[in-house]
Amino acid sequence: MLTFTDFSLTTYHAVRADYPGRKTLKKLEEKELTDEVWSEAVSEQIGKLFRIQFHRVVLDEAHLIKNRSGLS
Repeated sequence: MLTFTDFSLTTYHAVRADYPGRKTLKKLEEKELTDEVWSEAVSEQIGKLFRIQFHRVVLDEAHLIKNRSGLS
């Protein structure tokens, strides 16, 4: 289920906790799944925060992000 919202207030740690880690994503990639099956598998792993469609996300704690793959 995908929900839409204009605004949500959360922490960097909550965002990080709701997204599958590198190890989980790597295991899925190693299975050589089709795009559709891979998307379904990732959807099963993501938390509630990533089931919401946002216009934008603003992280006040952006200093915690070291690089663009900082959520992993």
